[in-house]
Amino acid sequence: KDGRIVALTAAMPDGTGLKKFAERFPERFFDVGIAEQHTVTLACGLAFGGLRPIVAIYSTFMQRAVDQVIHDAALQKAPVVFCLDRSGLVGEDGPTHHGTFDISLLRAVPNLSICSPRDAAMLELLLEELAGRDDGPYVIRYPRGQAPAKETPPPESVAPGRGQVLRSSPGVNAVLVGVGTMCNTCLEAARELSETDGIECAVFDPIWIKPFPSDDLEALLAGTGGGKALVLTVEEGALPGGLGESVAGLLRSRDDCRVVSLGLPDRFHPHGERSGLLAELGLDAAGIAEAVRRINAGENG
Repeated sequence: KDGRIVALTAAMPDGTGLKKFAERFPERFFDVGIAEQHTVTLACGLAFGGLRPIVAIYSTFMQRAVDQVIHDAALQKAPVVFCLDRSGLVGEDGPTHHGTFDISLLRAVPNLSICSPRDAAMLELLLEELAGRDDGPYVIRYPRGQAPAKETPPPESVAPGRGQVLRSSPGVNAVLVGVGTMCNTCLEAARELSETDGIECAVFDPIWIKPFPSDDLEALLAGTGGGKALVLTVEEGALPGGLGESVAGLLRSRDDCRVVSLGLPDRFHPHGERSGLLAELGLDAAGIAEAVRRINAGENG
């Protein structure tokens, strides 16, 4: 659709899915080899030359180019879209490939916006929205594996700083804030809690980790039941420096809610199947539901 769009990767055309793009648009594809730093700087140069680069790199390998993301992309407000494939747990590829640090490493960078789609349809919407923008660098982070089925319709807008309420009802007991595909897991947990425990949970997809849609979340909190509402953030990323810390900071001055964060603990994670690792860490639907039960029991006990 747009001849200005070029795609770049660092020796991962197959893993990132760019091989098909390369075959169709060879003159608009760049594979620089295992040189992530150069990939980012080259993309910024192409952007300032009038092109619109899409850079697809595994999350764990983007760590090598944080310096270039800061100084060449963010500081210069380069119109580049970074697609961080394999964000979160990537157990089948071994402990070196887990993409657990991208939120923590990049959330503090000025001028850099970060989003996380919950399914393939949202990924397409975000990519189309951001590919045409010229107001600075963006990051789209998504995990490895088969994209989950679309459970809820997309929002009217995926512009930066806009979130979406996926489930709500009057007088909810808790608000589950899921990052990316964790939204779908939160929806499953919310259904279980409603059917088995009578605990009603709203589910909020922020879409944007930065800028976080704080107004949308606060509007949702205004509709919760009496007492102190639980806000449970769920992210497939490191807890230190993660979204949970951001939400806790945003809601610190409120006395009508309590923020608890689920995510990846402060350690390196072993080889293993992604679904199994998530279950062990309490980041599957059963684990999230149990966390809500435990917190609810503690507050009422």
